Amino acid sequence: LVSSLAMTTFNKYIVSLRFPGMHLLLLVECLAVVVSLWLSSPGKYRPWAPHIYWNLPAGTLAKALNMIFSFIAMQYTSLPVYNVLKRLNIVFSCFTDYLIRGETFTIGTLLSVGLIAAGAVATGWGDLDFDWIGYVVAFPAGLMNAAYLVLSRRAHDKISGIGITLTPVDMLFYTAFFNLVIFAPLTLWEIESVANFLQSESIEWGIAGGALVGYIVMGAFLNYATMWCTTANSPLATGITGNFKGIFSTWIGFAFFGSSLTSTGWLGLLLNTGGGVLYCCDEARREFKTKRSS
Repeated sequence: LVSSLAMTTFNKYIVSLRFPGMHLLLLVECLAVVVSLWLSSPGKYRPWAPHIYWNLPAGTLAKALNMIFSFIAMQYTSLPVYNVLKRLNIVFSCFTDYLIRGETFTIGTLLSVGLIAAGAVATGWGDLDFDWIGYVVAFPAGLMNAAYLVLSRRAHDKISGIGITLTPVDMLFYTAFFNLVIFAPLTLWEIESVANFLQSESIEWGIAGGALVGYIVMGAFLNYATMWCTTANSPLATGITGNFKGIFSTWIGFAFFGSSLTSTGWLGLLLNTGGGVLYCCDEARREFKTKRSS
């Protein structure tokens, strides 16, 4: 929760700086993960082993696309609206969990999903800063995040089924490793723009440098926390945590970055948040019931 909250704030600040090296940041973040884990356990990781390259790349591709789309969506929406749209991850998680893993859901979960979706529509209707690009890009961002969580959990389950245990740290390494292949060529298109940005005299290097470093560090830690939560619990449990993060960062967004909503927009924000809270309560109740029956 804390790492996700910090990451969203760093992300929005970097977007506000108009830093042109989105893929460069993502590349350095993944490279930092790969190098640190490789040096800490030399010879442990085997990305070209058949059980790895047959099961993990699909999930890591979804993660890469989620990171890219999220960066773009945040450029065109305020932080509160971005959180409303990001909360649609729960909707997409339910859909992909049903489609890929055959999961079923309670009436409470379906009701909360409906409130979240209705709230997102109302928020968009009442958003005075409405930019269709941010809204359009937010949908594939949410879908890719849900696909990443579900595909990673399925890959973890399949590899465990053949007697090989992958820890959250292992999953983190392989996700970052395969994403290097995606972000490295994309970074080549940004070199000139990044060089011009770094030569600008209007940059406050203390604040900007701290934000960039903080983004990379928190990004690596958030990847670990997300994978840990997903493999130890479920993709939906990770969505619950993200929902609570969204509530906190929404008010941080109002305080530091601003937002313009009509009464309809505020109603949508409340519906969306209420749906998220209802979802959390329903999941907690179901988890408690499961533990009692076992």
